[in-house]
Amino acid sequence: MLLDPFKASPAYNLMLRALGAIIGSGVVLNHPQISEPELLTIGNGVRVGYHANLRCHHFACNGIFMLGPVNIHDGARLGPKATVGPYCVLKNNSMLDALSIIHTGKEIPERSVWTGSPASPCKAEHADKPSAKGASSLGQSSSDQFLPVEETTPQRVFTDCG
Repeated sequence: MLLDPFKASPAYNLMLRALGAIIGSGVVLNHPQISEPELLTIGNGVRVGYHANLRCHHFACNGIFMLGPVNIHDGARLGPKATVGPYCVLKNNSMLDALSIIHTGKEIPERSVWTGSPASPCKAEHADKPSAKGASSLGQSSSDQFLPVEETTPQRVFTDCG
């Protein structure tokens, strides 16, 4: 694609805006695969992992072509090679894990982590025990665990997606 040399640079965001995408401030796009940028809305402080797919189209198995917007709200995170389909919404401070897929029309709620293919909610907890280096417990409530990186201190999160 014509924009490939500019991926993972501030110029890429500007070029996507010129093509009709709505992109907030502080957005980091790390070599994503984007189709139909005119249907893409990305909020402030969003991080999109390496080779994540933001697909605004879908061919259904019955041959129907579907075209719809993708909305990623403030502070959301997409892991490397995650895929988002048309009519999907990632709410504020939500996360789609690496290699995970949310299919057409799905919505990831605020402050939640989804993983898998197809993606499903993942239970996340802070570590209550000190690390091997003797660090103390984080002592933060679970409601603070998905705030944007700029607003929190580094923390360890363990997931149980059973």
